[in-house]
Amino acid sequence: MEAMSVGNVLGTGFRVFFKNLPAFLLMTVLVYAPLIAWAAITLGQSGDDPLETLERMQSFNTWGVVLLGVLEMPLAAMLTYGVVAELGGQHASVGDCIATGVKRFVPALLIMLLIGLVVVATMIAMLAPAGASNSPAFVWIMIIGWIVLLVTLYARWFVIIPASVIERPGIFGAFDRSGTLTAARRLRCAALVVLMWGVHFAVYIGSFAILLPHFGDGDFATESLDRLPIFVIVQFALWIVFAALRAVFGATAYFYLRRDKEGTSAEELASVFS
Repeated sequence: MEAMSVGNVLGTGFRVFFKNLPAFLLMTVLVYAPLIAWAAITLGQSGDDPLETLERMQSFNTWGVVLLGVLEMPLAAMLTYGVVAELGGQHASVGDCIATGVKRFVPALLIMLLIGLVVVATMIAMLAPAGASNSPAFVWIMIIGWIVLLVTLYARWFVIIPASVIERPGIFGAFDRSGTLTAARRLRCAALVVLMWGVHFAVYIGSFAILLPHFGDGDFATESLDRLPIFVIVQFALWIVFAALRAVFGATAYFYLRRDKEGTSAEELASVFS
């Protein structure tokens, strides 16, 4: 059997994702329905005042990002169930996936909040001194250092949600379990982190360049403001799609890590939901 690698995680993950595309997309839309409804209401309130429209979009964008992160947790739990069942030769129904997501939502949310606190704390610790510096070189060194630190941490915690959903070891136990499983595989996990977020960022920058080419200059208000609602919709749609893929790849990596290190089969993983 092939060991866990970037290639087989991506290959298996994409295979499972596209094989279950209708069900996975339905669950994704259901999870993000509150955000979709909010977006529809916000866009429906757009008036003739460009500044008012800009302020409304900025407010929606700021708080919408928070809601995106929160809603990603039940989605990750649902898709973890679906991926593990699929790899175990079963077919999880949408109802079973949703039930699992609801039951595992609180632990997953608490894990996300703790990770968020770590991200904010490290950002303050490393970027605040950079902001107070007059040296551009120092600023870039600190920014790059912070990114490297985040990638290192995310590589360690790459399978924390699948571990929480499937093994239920408790909040801090999930951190420890993910660290144990990813040990000696951190570079591969880091490569997956960089690849997933790098592609997401590249697509985001590309859509920004296409839809808001004059952002920040004098032509923005007259030429690009009408495209701002479209850009916000595209931005959030991208996040939703990549959130689903992140969940699928995380669950797939968890399967490979459990199989490589502990000899656990996909059928044994799927049996925990029986």
